[in-house]
Amino acid sequence: MNPPTLEQLLNLADRAEFNGGLTQAEADRLRFGLRHLDHARRSAARRGSANHRVHTERSQRLAAIERLVRRTTQRGAKTVTVWGLVRILTEPTEEAA
Repeated sequence: MNPPTLEQLLNLADRAEFNGGLTQAEADRLRFGLRHLDHARRSAARRGSANHRVHTERSQRLAAIERLVRRTTQRGAKTVTVWGLVRILTEPTEEAA
């Protein structure tokens, strides 16, 4: 069973108010609370999505640095160029491009 939608809950508040189960003030408070909870849920979902994008980008940059270090050491070098690191850290990632 899926959770009820915001519209279904608001409809129930309307029906309870008109059928005498709730006063108008109580129904208004219920509607306000439902809208507030829905807004909070949507905001949390947006923040979660943004956090996921940031984590993915950081993971991609770290993987690119690891590849650079591995390739450099395989060639026998003991240092990594600063310009190579700057490029990895400042250029758009594959996902963002």
